Amino acid sequence: MRLFQFLFLRRRIDEDQEHIQQYMNGLITDQFPFWLVLFPEGTTIHKEYVTKSQAFAAREGRPKFERVLLPRTTGLRIILDAAAAVKPDIYDLTLAFPSYSGEVPSYDMGYGRKLDAEVPSMKSLVAGKQPAGSVAIHSRKFRYEDAVKDLQGFLDARWKEKEERLNYFIEHQQFSEVGSSRL
Repeated sequence: MRLFQFLFLRRRIDEDQEHIQQYMNGLITDQFPFWLVLFPEGTTIHKEYVTKSQAFAAREGRPKFERVLLPRTTGLRIILDAAAAVKPDIYDLTLAFPSYSGEVPSYDMGYGRKLDAEVPSMKSLVAGKQPAGSVAIHSRKFRYEDAVKDLQGFLDARWKEKEERLNYFIEHQQFSEVGSSRL
């Protein structure tokens, strides 16, 4: 994975911040076109993290979600600050797999699911198992400036849209709006 320039973190900002900045500076200095994929949730969803995320949201006056975890801003803020000179576009993607019913597994279930058994896990993807059927994808492009002026508000608004989009998908097995496709 290092061959593909994956950025591995210790999940301790005091140790990771300089590493992230060096990584970003290398990409920008090289002037090589790149895509950077980030999952601001910080972890894989399960019931216990949903509970923890909701408690944090209540303390901080932020939105409470059922289908997604509250996004974190620190890592993305470091990345966007490092990329300020090039002001990259930001793409928000939401994916849903066939027959997704909204099940959130418990920690004890590991990567397995009871109802949404066809929803792939990181483990199954790394093992080469392809999802059955077509994957619904919604994408939307944002300007750098739209995100950086209020990053937390920007992410909270996007995650609220994701929650609504996933709720619609559960009922209709498709996304409703423009910007959606199936692969």
